[in-house]
Amino acid sequence: MSDPNIHVPMNMVTRILISQVSSCPICLTDVPVSPRMLRCGHIFCYSCLLRFLSSEPAMAASNSSVHRLTLKSHKECPLCFDVVDINKTKPVTFSLHDERFEVPREGEDALLRLMVRPHGSIMAVPANSLLAPSEFETIPWYYSPGASEHARIMQGTVDYMLSEYEREIREIKNTMIEDELMFGDAGYYAKLAISKIHEAMKMINTTLSNDNYNGNKDKNSSSDDNDITSDAYNTCDLNETSILAADLESVSLDNTPELSYNTTETLGNSMGSVEVGSLYNDSTAYFFYQTSFNSVIRYFLAPLDINILRSAFGFYSSCPSVLLVKILNVVHSEVVTLDLQKRSKYLAHLPVGTEIAFVECDWSGVISDEVLKPFSEVLRERKKKKKQKERREERDFQRARAEEVAQRDELLRESGYELSVYERLYSQTMPSSKSAKQSGTMVVMVPRPTSVLESTSEIESGSSSSRRTVWGTSAVGDAPEPILDPIQRQLDLAASQDHDGASNGKAQKKKSKKMVLVSSGGKRLF
Repeated sequence: MSDPNIHVPMNMVTRILISQVSSCPICLTDVPVSPRMLRCGHIFCYSCLLRFLSSEPAMAASNSSVHRLTLKSHKECPLCFDVVDINKTKPVTFSLHDERFEVPREGEDALLRLMVRPHGSIMAVPANSLLAPSEFETIPWYYSPGASEHARIMQGTVDYMLSEYEREIREIKNTMIEDELMFGDAGYYAKLAISKIHEAMKMINTTLSNDNYNGNKDKNSSSDDNDITSDAYNTCDLNETSILAADLESVSLDNTPELSYNTTETLGNSMGSVEVGSLYNDSTAYFFYQTSFNSVIRYFLAPLDINILRSAFGFYSSCPSVLLVKILNVVHSEVVTLDLQKRSKYLAHLPVGTEIAFVECDWSGVISDEVLKPFSEVLRERKKKKKQKERREERDFQRARAEEVAQRDELLRESGYELSVYERLYSQTMPSSKSAKQSGTMVVMVPRPTSVLESTSEIESGSSSSRRTVWGTSAVGDAPEPILDPIQRQLDLAASQDHDGASNGKAQKKKSKKMVLVSSGGKRLF
């Protein structure tokens, strides 16, 4: 199978591995329980999907002249309205990875691995891997080292499929117990999902329970293990005709529990523990650097940086297997196209539509100045373009921020609200786009925080009918007066009278001060 754009028939797919988790659109759980993928690609909990399919059919307007309502004879995906076929759903396994530690960032160090892909193969592995050349001609097993990170298609065994189904049953039972305790749910659809999983397990056992898949071989016989290995790889030829014509029984599932990791160890020992990178050169394979293998986006070394390394080491195959360098820039918004595959043949193993990004690195201190000197002008131009891009993004960010503030002020002006001094200062001191990107936060407009006096007065008033502003604070004039004791009221009255007399002393004749007597009601003031 040398063309990555050839679609694999869905009847050959037994399970789909996804590195990015998507929540269930029905129950909104973060990680769907026993997830199932529809033909459209959306993922649901198995029990939620069964509940949705058994619900009452929706009403749809017919195309008749009377526009009468008719019942739909099928269910549609609630997200994209594609027809749902329960027989075409596929089980899903999430390989959970935290992309915060996978995505390369500007100004940080990144670990680049030298990858090798022989001509005519769609599988790329690290150059320091211990693999035989014959492994590039077959689909790797799911337990092969690095298969989940580097292979797009893997072979699964019967034991693997049964273990995954058993794990799903345990998860459904745990969720059923929680739903019963929290919501009083009887768990009808959860039990229905478990019964359907048992049926799928029974079908796998009955379909593949023959002498070729029972795996009843002597584990102590190394020759038998080698025979199993050769037979397993021979039955899974990678040419396009056999892949597209094979059925579920002969390709996707094989009960070979004795293989485990002994297959890789046997191959490594037969090759004398030789790294795969030493078996190929620039004329027989493609060499390139890649990082962040568990990320949804594939990150590759930029073409200019590849040329610098080739100038330093002479050949791609002679480059170091691992590099730790500082990242200067990450160029996103790249998608694999047919034209890109023709221009950059080392990316021809990726299907069309794959999101990729190129990493630009700082080679000062890593590569000698003599090697970098011929590229000084190009590196200077790349740095200049990066600064121009940052200035352009900063201008766009400031323009968008100004438009947002203007729209907000217009809405507040129409509602009769006037910005306070704090809010105006906050609007003028919003962070820039660069600081927002580095902090990883989104710039939003927040209201002025309520002071302690305002919150106290609101609690004491206990009134829920006072008018509020769009920011959630009490409108001017609606705030109730603070509750003071009689002594404090008299002291405030005396202070206000003294202030009025002092302010009118210039225009009028100075009057004699009056004594204000304060009664404490028989209580001591001090």
